[in-house]
Amino acid sequence: FLFGKPGTGKTEFAKSLGKAHQKEVFFINQKNEDGEEDLDHRKSAIVAALNMLDPKSSIIVVDECDEIIN
Repeated sequence: FLFGKPGTGKTEFAKSLGKAHQKEVFFINQKNEDGEEDLDHRKSAIVAALNMLDPKSSIIVVDECDEIIN
């Protein structure tokens, strides 16, 4: 988990971790196909990513995950 104020470089840090460990980084979209923020859509996307991606070669980034983990 990375926590900090907006604009401090958390996303770029996650990208650099992936690069340093030779892993592909995947981001979970915050919005659905209609451009609206959708918590259920994000949860489904996380489950799909966990089922489809190889954890040995990839990192899943869930930005702004406060609502999901609460």
